[in-house]
Amino acid sequence: MFAQLISLLGGVDYPINPWQEARRQLLTHLDAQIAVSWEEFRSSIDKIFDDFECTRATEPPTDGGERWSAVVPHCTKANTRCTVVSYVARHIDNLKRLLEALSSLNPTDITEELRSIRKVAAETIKNTYPWEGTTCRSVGDLLIGLQSRSGKVLISSNYKEHAQMCAPLGYTFKEFPVSSIRSK
Repeated sequence: MFAQLISLLGGVDYPINPWQEARRQLLTHLDAQIAVSWEEFRSSIDKIFDDFECTRATEPPTDGGERWSAVVPHCTKANTRCTVVSYVARHIDNLKRLLEALSSLNPTDITEELRSIRKVAAETIKNTYPWEGTTCRSVGDLLIGLQSRSGKVLISSNYKEHAQMCAPLGYTFKEFPVSSIRSK
């Protein structure tokens, strides 16, 4: 986006002196692009799975005047409402199958996220889904996998996690090889 902006503003002839003026101009254009990109993202989605009814999921980036922020605070009872606990509770049998499958993996195949998923799955089976804090973000692929059971197929570049989870959780996974098609 930055390279396209420089090209649009004159390419190699774009005046960077005085720098403060160039900086203000560039930041104005980039700020506008963030808002436009967010709206484009929202309008290009053809299906939204809102199984968790999470109030945090609809929070857009905020403009603090000097900079944009996409910081998501830790979830607490005071700032979050959702149904993720009851949703995950309906998948206890799936979590048990997932734990069994993860336990049989070679330790070199277990990523840091799969370790987190294993820990949260075990805790959920024993007690309840530990939603407070950053749990949903740390096990996002688990939640995506559970939701993918109701769709036709999950297409993702996140092969290391979904290749291990798709069979025990009961969804179809196809890898989108973003790293092999990315321009270098």
